[in-house]
Amino acid sequence: KYCTIYDTIEIIHIDGPQADYQISDNQLDKGDIVTFTETSKVGDGLIIERGWDLGDGNKKEGSTIEHAYLTSGRYTVKLKVIDENNCKDSTSQDIVVQGDISFPNVYTPYGEDGKRYYFRPMEDESHYQQLEITIYNRWGNKIWHRKCQSPECPNYQEDNFWWDGTNSQGKMVSDGVYYW
Repeated sequence: KYCTIYDTIEIIHIDGPQADYQISDNQLDKGDIVTFTETSKVGDGLIIERGWDLGDGNKKEGSTIEHAYLTSGRYTVKLKVIDENNCKDSTSQDIVVQGDISFPNVYTPYGEDGKRYYFRPMEDESHYQQLEITIYNRWGNKIWHRKCQSPECPNYQEDNFWWDGTNSQGKMVSDGVYYW
């Protein structure tokens, strides 16, 4: 035979923390020091842990931290907080670290090795918020143009984003002097 037992339980609602932080500057140059200041809202318990993932492999703890990014790029910075009731919350924001940009002063679309080359920056780890580049012939006529603004810009590491030595109709330009 079976019997039924009834009991009452009390459910207590505990408000957890709401993770948040401010960034001293979210557009930096390589090597700039940026400060992250926690501005989390406390729930029903005191926040006892604050862990930062800085997006570049570095992790830190504390309510206010400083960091310098050594390479350009877009980084997602994540803050995770835990209170004394073991309630957790996290939030993240992106920052952009800008780098130097330099282009070669001589370009050929095909090298002696027969390999295809592109007129592109010499850095390997570039990231730009916006980019506009126009190629002109020596008479000032525009022969190629590319413009984009983040986040719609493609991967700059892709060769097809850069000038391949052709004009706007896709035909190879003649040897000569071109300005950008």
